[in-house]
Amino acid sequence: MTDKSYCVRFLPHVEGGLFQGLADQIRELYGCRSLVAQLYRYRLKERYHGSGLGLLWTLVNPLLMMAGLALIFPLLIRVSMADYILYLFAGITTWGLISGAVAGGGESVLSNAGLIRRIYVPRQVFPFVTVLIEITNLAVALIALHLIGVLFGLHISTKLSYLVAAIFVTGFFVIGVAYIFSILVVYFRDLKHIMGVGLQAIFYVTPIIYPVTMLPENAQAIMEWNPFFQFVRLFQLAIHSPAAADWSFFAIPGLIAAAVLLAGMLMQWRFGRVLIYRL
Repeated sequence: MTDKSYCVRFLPHVEGGLFQGLADQIRELYGCRSLVAQLYRYRLKERYHGSGLGLLWTLVNPLLMMAGLALIFPLLIRVSMADYILYLFAGITTWGLISGAVAGGGESVLSNAGLIRRIYVPRQVFPFVTVLIEITNLAVALIALHLIGVLFGLHISTKLSYLVAAIFVTGFFVIGVAYIFSILVVYFRDLKHIMGVGLQAIFYVTPIIYPVTMLPENAQAIMEWNPFFQFVRLFQLAIHSPAAADWSFFAIPGLIAAAVLLAGMLMQWRFGRVLIYRL
């Protein structure tokens, strides 16, 4: 993993300006594509190392979780919605991607401090790999979701192209989020403890376990300002909604994803090289 063939040493030109910095970010990450692939395989195996089922837990774990939710949540929350379980699953799987990118991406640089001190590795590699792992978990969870739908006789009308587009847009968003928090956590260590509480609060104020239509009209209007709801709704529309695909819902999430990714890349470019002095 430390061999030079896995990652071309390329130091970005901090003084080169905005466009030079963004180009350097892309070139550096592409130059380390073999390292990214190796770290991805290692982290995925590490998560289930020593378990009897090994990597099969990536499918069994969400399958069991969703089966439990399917049995418990309808008893706790009375929602007059067709296939409410499908709506619930769509939101929870999306939230798993977002929260995993925030929490895991935020700690990704600190948790690899030993490797960073020994050799030069572009700092954005670690949050990027974290997001790849979370996207893999999302894909497996979506498979489990459809299996549960078949078992419970739910009317699944997944719009595949809409779902794929939602994964891409949300993926760019969470990469930017992971980039930002991987820098902030190094400078403000208490932030990693605050993130858990913050994510839990955001989960409950985002229409995931309840439909947005349950809220008063003024609250529904305010919810449009919740950036996380913008992405969760894409998956709910792709999986749960029987209506035809409305691509206009991608406008705001697309702008948010572009802005957050740009901010994350700029932070990595500006602070990535000096993080070593904070570790």
